[in-house]
Amino acid sequence: MSDDDLFGGLNDAMQDSPETATTAFSPPPEDRGRARIAAELRDNCFAVRVPISKFGEDKALTKAQREKEAEVHGADASQRTSGKKLVDTRNPAYKRVREIQKKAVQYFEAVCIPSPERGIRFCPGSRLEELCKFIETCQIELEVAKVALQQSFNKLKEQQRQKLKKLFCAEDYPEDITDRFSIGLRVVNVEPPAQLAEVSPELYRQEKSRVTQTIQGAIAKTERTLAVAFHKAVARLVNRLTPDETGKRPGFKRASIDNLRVFFRAFKRLNLGSSSELEALVRQAEYVVGKLVAAELRKDIELQEKVRSSLAPIAESMERFVEEKL
Repeated sequence: MSDDDLFGGLNDAMQDSPETATTAFSPPPEDRGRARIAAELRDNCFAVRVPISKFGEDKALTKAQREKEAEVHGADASQRTSGKKLVDTRNPAYKRVREIQKKAVQYFEAVCIPSPERGIRFCPGSRLEELCKFIETCQIELEVAKVALQQSFNKLKEQQRQKLKKLFCAEDYPEDITDRFSIGLRVVNVEPPAQLAEVSPELYRQEKSRVTQTIQGAIAKTERTLAVAFHKAVARLVNRLTPDETGKRPGFKRASIDNLRVFFRAFKRLNLGSSSELEALVRQAEYVVGKLVAAELRKDIELQEKVRSSLAPIAESMERFVEEKL
């Protein structure tokens, strides 16, 4: 998932979170060595996954179907890769099921620290119960939504029969589609088993080192992701407030402020205290944005210039910061 995706979906997910979720993961104001932060994560965090299963929306054509399609177009069947859509993903019942699953993933990504290992994140112990409750709520919502989907499933299949014509195959569809969708929460053991130290001390040492590198990679990825997201949000607002050579401004949008405020909330959740420079720049921007009202800022040119001149140096500093980290 890209950095834009990570913070772009936070607004809806955070609106559903408890107030206590805004508590930061106790970062001190000064930089701490990554080894020390890694040790703290190791002691206080759980490696977790939120596995999602869903019905396959697309399916490749059979060899016979590809050959027939190639014959129509006068093409070599071996050089074609063709597929078909099994469901209309715009169907309201289907969309509802997928929205619940996506909400669970967005929340998981919003409250947990990224890991270099795909699908795994580190959840501070203080947030694990909160995460469990949110996933349980999503699972209940999903069960209700799956019933509604099953009730309309025959109609959905008939619609695809009409659209796919001869490519439609009843065997592509289960009798009960509810079994195909699920949301889970798994705690993953990333530490090597203790008995490995007795069997092979060297392999045990290598595995311990691998886990340490994974955690340190998570710290670096978190800092980099926060920095990139912050730079983009600040630069976007500065650009909106900067006049061109004729003195005309691009036009201010409320989303420019909203995006920064979403970031500030995400920063409180995910900041590990690995960079005092980043923390200082975020505090400055938060002070500048403060209680700005979009409607007032849109009408007040003097206020626009004041905000722009305050945020421009922060955007420049973040550009250098990001270049050093990437």
